Amino acid sequence: MAMNRFMVSMSDEDIECFEAGREAEKMSKSAYIRLLIAEHENRVPGFIKYKEIINSFANLNNNIKEIVVQKSFDDSTKLMLLEKIDELKIEIQKLS
Repeated sequence: MAMNRFMVSMSDEDIECFEAGREAEKMSKSAYIRLLIAEHENRVPGFIKYKEIINSFANLNNNIKEIVVQKSFDDSTKLMLLEKIDELKIEIQKLS
């Protein structure tokens, strides 16, 4: 998909409102604009709708990888954990 730039002129008050909403959602400017468009059209993309699930999974993924690198786990246990992570990734992708 080709990406294009555009400029928007707004009052200082509107900019403050936009920035406050964007910061509350912890999103980039472009992602927040996409969210506003999606809400206006009554459709919310999966990456926004399931943001909390995706963030939780990312944290879980990192924690499990930290556990896997510990020497106390044998190779078969490490492989099983990594396979479970891959299964969870597939399930998360089905949500969006």
